[in-house]
Order: sequence, then C-alpha cells, then structure tokens
Amino acid sequence: MALIGIAAAAVAAVALYLGSRGVEGPGEGPVARGEGPESPRSESPPEPAAERGAEDPFGMAGRCPWYDPDALSLQWTFYLVGDEGDLIYAGFAGRLVGEGGALSGVHVVLVERGREVVNAWRRLGPEAFRLESADLDASIGGSRVEKRIEGGRTRYIGHFEVEHRGRPVVLDLDLERTVEPCGEGGFALLSREDLGNHFEYEVPCPKGRLVSGSLSIGGEARPLSGEGYVESIRWLSSPMAVPLRWYWGYAYAGPYTALFFWSGYPGGKNLLLLSEGSGCVLADLGADIGISERVPVPDEVEVRYRGEGLDLALDIDARGAPEGGFGISLAPYRIEIDRGGERYSTSGAMVFEPGEWGRF
Repeated sequence: MALIGIAAAAVAAVALYLGSRGVEGPGEGPVARGEGPESPRSESPPEPAAERGAEDPFGMAGRCPWYDPDALSLQWTFYLVGDEGDLIYAGFAGRLVGEGGALSGVHVVLVERGREVVNAWRRLGPEAFRLESADLDASIGGSRVEKRIEGGRTRYIGHFEVEHRGRPVVLDLDLERTVEPCGEGGFALLSREDLGNHFEYEVPCPKGRLVSGSLSIGGEARPLSGEGYVESIRWLSSPMAVPLRWYWGYAYAGPYTALFFWSGYPGGKNLLLLSEGSGCVLADLGADIGISERVPVPDEVEVRYRGEGLDLALDIDARGAPEGGFGISLAPYRIEIDRGGERYSTSGAMVFEPGEWGRF
C-alpha cells in the first residue's frame, strides 16, 4: 500500500507539472519563433495506447520484454566536455508507473580521445525511484540529481553510481548555469504535440561551467574540469513503444551556443537553439536540417536557418560517429553566423549523437 501511495502521489505531481509548463513568451534576450504550432499543454498524461485502440501498433512487445505502452518516466541527462577533450554522458531515469524496469536506472558513458572507455547501465526497478520535486530533485538507488538556486546562481548537481566490468564507477558533477534557457523558463521546447504524443524534451541548462567534479573507476579517482549541458525528457509512454531515429548535437562556438534536434517522427518538429553570451537569440521549431542518406549514422548533417536579421549554417562531419543504437562522440563542425551584417565563423569539435530505437 505504501508503494502504491508513493506512485500515485508522484504521478499526480508529474501531471500537475506537465500542465503547468507552456511555450509562450520569451526568456532572456530576443527569441525568434518558428512556424511550428505551440499547443497548450493538457493537465494530464495522454490516454494509454490500449485505450486508443493501438495496444502494440509497431509489434514491439514481441521484441522488447519490458514493453509497456502505459509507462511514464522522467529522465535527466548531464553532458560534460572536458578541458582535455574527454566526453562524459550521465543519464538518470526514474519510472513512475507501469511494470518492469524500462528506462529506470543510471547510465554513464566516458569517451577518451575518441575511444569509449566506460559504457555502464545500472537497471533499477521503479520501487527504487524517489521524486522530491518534478523540477529537479530525485534519487534512484544511490544516485541523485538536484537543482539548486542560491544567491541568484542556478546549479545542477548529479551523483551517479554504476559498475563497469566488475569495477565501481562513481561520477560527481556540479554545473553552474552560464547560458540562460530559451522559452519560458527554457521548458517545453518540444512538446508532446511536436513529438508524436510520445515524449517531451527540454533544455534547462544549455551551458554550464563545472564548479567541481570527479570520476572514480575501481577506487581510482581523478578531478574533472570543463563545460557541460543538462537536458530533461518526460516519457509519456515506453521509450520502446514507437520506433524512433534522432540526430542531436550542441556546439560551444566562441560566444555562441548552438543546439539542434532532428526527430524521425512523421510530422515531427526540428529544433534549433542559438544563444549569444548568456542570452537566447533563437528558439526555432521549423529549422531546415538535412541528413545524408546513409543510416543510422549519416556522413554529414547540415543545419540551416534564414530569418530576419539572422542567417546560420552549421555543417557537421558525422563519419566518425559510432554505429549502433546509441552513441556519442565529438564530431568536427563548422558554423557561420550572420546577424545583420555582423559575421562570425569558427570550427572545432561538437557533441554529436545519432540514436535509434526499434526498426524502420
């Protein structure tokens, strides 16, 4: 009975939270909107797939033992690009309703000089998940993620515990946000209506400096330094319920922060964010994102935007990205920005992630 009460309270909190967020109104700095609709958020999760007469429309149940179309879970992801070029991904997800352990646990990936050193997933049941605040204060097992606001500063703190090849891996990250999010509070950038009623995607921390950080593998600890990013996803059904392919990446290009998200959903929106300094310049849901034909990992990705007072061209060389269902890498890129005749261009390495679930 206690577990049922906790789950019911958590679902109610999430339903209230989902209904309280909207996309109207700019954040810090001028925000240019795209053509995509900005539908108001309903105050409860969508009805289960079974009630829509589509219990398993893509035949996922036979291939995924944890398939559950009625699942609802919350996910937070921390990324860190180290000063030495290392790349760290830390994912934290808690399942609120439904049976099984799909997307409930902790995932840590470490890439050093282009080589994956750690890729560890600790699967935990929903009974291990505790949600103190839907904004960001949650724990699962011995891992925890938290948002703190102190003295006008916003920090995102993560503690992650996994095991890799029999050795304990402990990761601690404390990021102070240095670039304000786009949109109202930076939330609801891609709503359920934009993503096939399947999940919602938001970027509360486009860029943050690492206040403190450490990584311990097998008891050997080392300090971390660099800059990072935090995203949040609210899964409105099982992640495996619908086949999905996506391409996503972000670049810290001098004074600019650029992020794009391409979704393979029919009729889905393509997201492009651009910030200069600490303020948002562009939040567009109609970006022109060209993907070369080779899948699941393309050779090139081209992101284009042309609007009043702003032209942007971002070209990504994705040939070195890892194959498979999920993988992150630092991919070469070049970006050119023209803001009313003031031009800026640079090149470097950016975080790039091709992903694929299900079959197409």
